[in-house]
Amino acid sequence: MRDYLPPELRLMRLREMQEAAAARGGRCLATTYEHCNARLPFECAVHGKFEAQPRHISAGSWCDGCRRDARKPSVKRRLTEYVQKRGGELLSDYLNA
Repeated sequence: MRDYLPPELRLMRLREMQEAAAARGGRCLATTYEHCNARLPFECAVHGKFEAQPRHISAGSWCDGCRRDARKPSVKRRLTEYVQKRGGELLSDYLNA
C-alpha cells in the first residue's frame, strides 16, 4: 500500500483525533493513522464503539447515537407544535427518530 503521509504527520493527525475524541468525552482507539478516508475506531462515552473517517471527526461529527439524540428534542418540539395547532395533545414521549 502506498504511504499517503510521512510518519511525523501521521503521528500528528493521530494526536488530533485523540484530542477531538477527548473533547467529546470519548476516546480514539486507533494506534495508527493512514489517511483521512481510512476509518478509525472510536469510543463514545454514551453509545460505545463506532468507526468514522478522520475527516468527519475533524469537521465536527461524532457518533450516530449522539447525532440522533441531538435531533430528538427538535423533532419532539416540532411534533408538539404540529399537534397543538390542530387542537390535540401529544400523549407520549416516545420518539423513534
